[in-house]
Amino acid sequence: MKILNILIITILITGCAIKENDNFLVKGLKHTINSPLYLGLVIETTLMIAIATPFYLAKKMSNKDIKALQKKAESNDEAAQRELADMYYYGNNIDKDYKKAFMWYEKSAMQNNDYSQNMLGIMYRFEYGVKKDINKSILWYNKSIEQGNIYAMNNLGHLYMMGDDGIEKNYEKALKLFTVSEKQGNDAAMYNLGIMYENGYGVEKNSILALSWYQKSSDKGNKNAKRKILALNNPKT
Repeated sequence: MKILNILIITILITGCAIKENDNFLVKGLKHTINSPLYLGLVIETTLMIAIATPFYLAKKMSNKDIKALQKKAESNDEAAQRELADMYYYGNNIDKDYKKAFMWYEKSAMQNNDYSQNMLGIMYRFEYGVKKDINKSILWYNKSIEQGNIYAMNNLGHLYMMGDDGIEKNYEKALKLFTVSEKQGNDAAMYNLGIMYENGYGVEKNSILALSWYQKSSDKGNKNAKRKILALNNPKT
């Protein structure tokens, strides 16, 4: 387990983009790290990243149902396109295929679905089935935010908190986005506010406020927040 943790941290430091010469284990870890469900991306010792999407509940489907869904998606049914994209993204009922997932999310997003727009933001940022393009990531996050999507608010805030590929850190923008998102109940945004106060990112460093935000996030089931609370309440000597 210790070796695995070291490997994960090494990947995060050197970059998460999947390369042709990566071995099977490294490719698998990078897929996991890049996933929006992986909420523990450690970049610095005291910094953990939270990327947010709504909870995805997989359901069993027969081959007949899958073919019917595919036909609906091909007939430009937006809901079917989004559902098919999720199936390819998470590998539910069919083989995981990020390029196909991207294709169907894009078709859904072009019909103005905010969920799919947020997913495109994630995929463009983390080079998930498409070439990394931070400007396009920001574009799709903003389209989703314009429709009030709290997950996109958090994810764009996270991008500004971390900075990425030529986009400089902007703590002021990050703080505003996290604040709007958390007011609508997003535990990932609460967690990220804890990160900002714990480390003094654009705000005065305040461990009490940091713990308060981690507690609010933890109360909503965020496991990373629970670990943060334990770590801050039991500092290593």
